[in-house]
Amino acid sequence: MSAGNSLFPWQEEDWAKLSGNSQQLHHAMLLTGISGIGKRELSCLLAQTIVCSASGNGNDTPCGN
Repeated sequence: MSAGNSLFPWQEEDWAKLSGNSQQLHHAMLLTGISGIGKRELSCLLAQTIVCSASGNGNDTPCGN
């Protein structure tokens, strides 16, 4: 996983599932859990990856554009 420092180690498995399927995601997702586990970071990274203008960049990280 090359998502940089944006994710916690325990999110790597979830990130791999979500980012590998970003073209086939459901119309909505609900992220739940206790406070402080990184739900916001995971959701922001996923949103940035989905709306990236260079979505065919060949990796699983946002392009920054």
